[in-house]
Amino acid sequence: MEDVICNERSRAVARRTITRSDLAKWPYIATNDAGLLDDGHAFIGTTEAKARSVKLKHLVFAGSHYPSKYLRRYTLSVDGKLLAGSFNASDILVWRLSDGLLVQRLQHRGHTDNVRSLSFSPNNQTLVSGSNDKNAIVWDVRSGHVLLRLEGHSGRVTIVTYAPHGALIVTASEEDNSMKIWD
Repeated sequence: MEDVICNERSRAVARRTITRSDLAKWPYIATNDAGLLDDGHAFIGTTEAKARSVKLKHLVFAGSHYPSKYLRRYTLSVDGKLLAGSFNASDILVWRLSDGLLVQRLQHRGHTDNVRSLSFSPNNQTLVSGSNDKNAIVWDVRSGHVLLRLEGHSGRVTIVTYAPHGALIVTASEEDNSMKIWD
């Protein structure tokens, strides 16, 4: 059994555990700023009579430390294991969806204004973000370091996305009416 670094109990999560292997993979993992995993129900069916209830988990963000009660910008990793989002701020938070733990905070030498768009690379190792500061940034998701700063728009970068093969990034700005392809 792995050495336990931190344990947390809350109303929605019976137990979240941070282990040494978690720390090796995610050096900034923390239970503070974690989302709460709550049980929910969705009704699926073509008519009200045929609808059936399906149990599912959803991530809830609560507390006064969040500047907004909901994520303004967000994206899921291609494998569905991570959620990256921004609460209308210049920092980007990354959560592990299996337990809701915050695994990364992308902010060091990052954006100077609100984040407008996010996209994970096809291999989930990098994340690109577009911002009101007219830049796009490519981040290393694990280390949190800035890999590339894509400068060249004269307006807010409102759209960022990776090509399916991951070798190209597309950025766009509605304000300068331009789209740029980066390799």
